[in-house]
Amino acid sequence: MHRQGLVYGRNDTGAIPKRCDLSSADLAWPPDDIVLRVGKDREEFAAIGAYCADFVRHTVPQERLTRGSAILDFGCGYGRTLRHFALEAQHADFWGCDISDGAVRWVQAHLSPPFRAVTCDLAPPTALPTHFFDVVYAFSVFTHIAFTWSEWLLEINRVLKPDGWFLATFLGPRFGSIYLHRELTDDQVGMISASVDNPWSRGGPGVILSPWWIEQHWGRLFRIHSIAPEGFGGEFGGSFPTQGAVLMQPRGAGVTREDLEAPGPPSEREVVSLHLAKAVADSQLDKLVRRLDSTT
Repeated sequence: MHRQGLVYGRNDTGAIPKRCDLSSADLAWPPDDIVLRVGKDREEFAAIGAYCADFVRHTVPQERLTRGSAILDFGCGYGRTLRHFALEAQHADFWGCDISDGAVRWVQAHLSPPFRAVTCDLAPPTALPTHFFDVVYAFSVFTHIAFTWSEWLLEINRVLKPDGWFLATFLGPRFGSIYLHRELTDDQVGMISASVDNPWSRGGPGVILSPWWIEQHWGRLFRIHSIAPEGFGGEFGGSFPTQGAVLMQPRGAGVTREDLEAPGPPSEREVVSLHLAKAVADSQLDKLVRRLDSTT
């Protein structure tokens, strides 16, 4: 994945000041049970948030995080990443949105100002303004959106400025060992939705994507500047595979949900990936039917 350098020194032109460690800043902490969902303690919770914030700083062009910019944390939760932009938020407009009303209300009560947060439904639209954001980032979000992914891509395209930047992480083919208990290659996977019956309180479904599939489908709506199948969050994953990341800009209007979801040109890889996705879906449907039968 391409890396941009950190920004140092604030002056009247709007450059961001040298970053300090904000993990110990005087900001409220979420309840301990929330912290422990994503780490073993507050220190790890803070470290993951700082890592994500630095990933944005390193990856998105520097001028889009400066004075007067607007940035959206799509799937902000309890502000794990947002809190580490406290310095930049003195001069830029940082927003968060999440499907958890409880998380959004906590951010509104404890981290606002300097951050804003709004609740969104499981499917768009949102109340966010059109062509407003310079940057939208989504960490571990499209990793779980099994059914409305195309609608959400269109919504992100709507709220981004025409020259804005979208940074998202995804689960690459190596996550087949986690969700399907089998090793998968890039050529076998297009998009696979696994564990679709998993409730959102436990993370929701797991969506596995190959970079070629993202380029083929997401690339109809966004110009892809860089994509890596893995490497995001490696220092926190232990023996687990690491997520991939993709950096994009809007292509413009005129693309529909049907356009995004349409199969690509016929190829062996496309056929193999569709067969595997269907087999996984059929298996999950059979499991759900048997579970329903057992309760009636």
